[in-house]
Amino acid sequence: MSLQNRFKKPAVVSNTIPFSGPRMMSPEKAAEYIAVSVDLMYEMIKAQKIPVVLKGNGKRRLYTVDRCDLDAWVDRNKTVVAA
Repeated sequence: MSLQNRFKKPAVVSNTIPFSGPRMMSPEKAAEYIAVSVDLMYEMIKAQKIPVVLKGNGKRRLYTVDRCDLDAWVDRNKTVVAA
């Protein structure tokens, strides 16, 4: 093994946590994913703070939430609290 290969820098590791679940979630699962109440999740959907995909027939509204949108929402709403 050459000297260059022995001291090669490791590949850059992303700081995203792999998630093995489905990408699209019900509002109940989405609320659990970001640790908020189901009522708050529905309020956020109604206020259009979280984008949703409508599915189902016209009689009943069924929503699904994209996990990537939830991750983006969490990143946008992070704050630093002074100790």
